[in-house]
Amino acid sequence: MTDQPEPGRPDAPRLTTREAAELLGVKPETVYAYVSRGQLSSVRAAGGRGSTFDAEEVRALAR
Repeated sequence: MTDQPEPGRPDAPRLTTREAAELLGVKPETVYAYVSRGQLSSVRAAGGRGSTFDAEEVRALAR
């Protein structure tokens, strides 16, 4: 998995892995597969545990 640096919009809504998976209708493991394939970017969550995802990017992928 490749985490991206904090995006230019630090106030942009972020989703947890579980929230992104629910929105996409997939398992959390599949969300990380999307990251590894370059279909979705992630940012390491505060505290270094887990990742967060840009809500708009996840919605666009869901379409």
